[in-house]
This record gives sequence, C-alpha cells and structure tokens, in this order.
Amino acid sequence: MPDDVVSDLARIEKFVVDGILPSNLVHLLAAPVGIGKTTLIMQLLQSMKDGTLWLTKQAYPRRVVYISADRGKQETDSTLERLGLTGLEFKLVSLKDTKCTTISTLEFYIDQNCLRGDLVIVEPLNFFLRDGNKTGDINNFGHVSRFLLAIGKKVEELQLTILGSLHSSKAKQGSQYMVAREKVIGSIAWTAFTATTIVLEPSDPTVCDDPGRLIHVLPRDMRPFTLEYTVEPERGLLIPRERQKPMKNVMEQCFEAHEAETFTSDELKNWAEKANISESTMWRWLKQKERDGYVIIPAPGDYRKAKLT
Repeated sequence: MPDDVVSDLARIEKFVVDGILPSNLVHLLAAPVGIGKTTLIMQLLQSMKDGTLWLTKQAYPRRVVYISADRGKQETDSTLERLGLTGLEFKLVSLKDTKCTTISTLEFYIDQNCLRGDLVIVEPLNFFLRDGNKTGDINNFGHVSRFLLAIGKKVEELQLTILGSLHSSKAKQGSQYMVAREKVIGSIAWTAFTATTIVLEPSDPTVCDDPGRLIHVLPRDMRPFTLEYTVEPERGLLIPRERQKPMKNVMEQCFEAHEAETFTSDELKNWAEKANISESTMWRWLKQKERDGYVIIPAPGDYRKAKLT
C-alpha cells in the first residue's frame, strides 16, 4: 500500500475533523441559547458525509449516534428540513420521545446504542451530570471532574469520540477580552477535563438581530483560532463571512479625515448618515476597526484612533 494512502488512513483513524476533533476524546461545543449549536453540529455531520471541510478543516466519515435530551424526532426532522440537510443518516436517541419515567446514566445510553469507533453527539452534555446517584452541580469541580473521568473511561473502552454541547454566558460589551474557555457556564473542570473546546457567540451582542457569529476553536495540541461566520438568511446555515473588498468607502474617508485622536457617537452617526448606512452596520464597522487594530475602545462611548507604528 502506498505511503500516502497509509498516511490518509492514519489521519482518518486519528481525527473526526483534522486537527481539531481528535478521536477517542471528549470535546465541547458551547454557545448561548439560540445562537446555532445544533446547526453547527448538523453541518459537521454533513461535512463528514461529504468528506468536505468543517471550520476550515477536513472532516472524515464515521457512524454517528445523536443522544438528545431536549429534542424529539419531530423537532430534529424539522431542523434538518429547514437547513436542507434531510439526507443525513445518524442514530437518534431522544430522551424526549422515550416512555421511561426515569433517566438513566449517559454510560447506559452509550452501552445500549453505540458501536466501537462511533462519534457520539450529546445535547446537552450537562443534562447527564451525576454525582453518584444524584444530579450533579455544574458549578462543582468535583462533580464535573468525576463525571468526565467516568465518561472518559467509557470513551477509551469503546474508542468513541464525544462532542457534547453546553451553554455559554451571554456575550456582553467588552467580553471579547475574556479567555474564550471562561465563557463556558459552570466549573472550570468542564474545559480542564476535556480536549477541544469550541465557543460560538454573536459577533455583536449589542445588536439583537446581528447575523454575525464568532467561532473560537480551542484545541489542546494546535494553535487556537477564531473564525467569522454569518447566518445564511435563506436556511439559517452558518457560512464564512465574506470580507469586504479593501476599498475606501465613505465611512473610511470620514474616519481618515477626522483629525482629532478621539471621536464621539454623534460623530460616528454623522459619518453613517453621509455613508447612507444603518446604525447596526455602523457599529459592525466600528467593531471591525477595533479588531483590525485601528480603533481603541477603553469604555463604551470612548473611541480613540490607535497610534500605528
């Protein structure tokens, strides 16, 4: 067998998604409610099926078991139809559809439904948190660490890969200065005892209908990176945000012509009026200038031109 074929097979066994989702480990996907966790997961399954890229990295085919505590088959089918992904094949284990009156452990559902080498999606992972025979506390380091260590043993035993969803804190102005892992709600044990953490959040939390999304990808063994995505209006898929062409628009012209080091919200709005753009677009422009290093925002309403060297 040629060396390149052997190398490709080795990577397929080693990763679910090249570099960012290593096999035989537990990974996390965290986001506020309604931002697109399930959408991103379904797009992962589509990329695995098609052998295409997910979050800029190669995805590999694998049998999938989807264990859901908050979605039934009807809701799952409805989501797939909206996304245009009705051809996906996976085993759905819905606790919402079960007739049982008691909830078993995550290990039980894995033993009953999973085969060696499966990718197991668990939504939400914290629903299954137990401390002995009792419900665990997501903020308790001991409860979370013991739970994840037990799941890790099951993963090792069956050579599974788990991607579990969690909630993250709602983004607030200035929150971009936080370490992305710290946004996961609950004990730090959630990220300390798992491998890759992916945090999905709105690009601009001050605009309720902003379609922009930031995806922070934080693997253990490669450099972390952040992607800018947007919600496609037609189906709601998450797609890479197109960069504007490097042309000087009216906002840029006003910004460069402004001689003072500081500028105000009223001046910003005046520029936006000249450029004939909405306030939400104006704030997105300002956020981009900040990310690109041209503007400093020490506090809300305090805008300064950065001194570039």
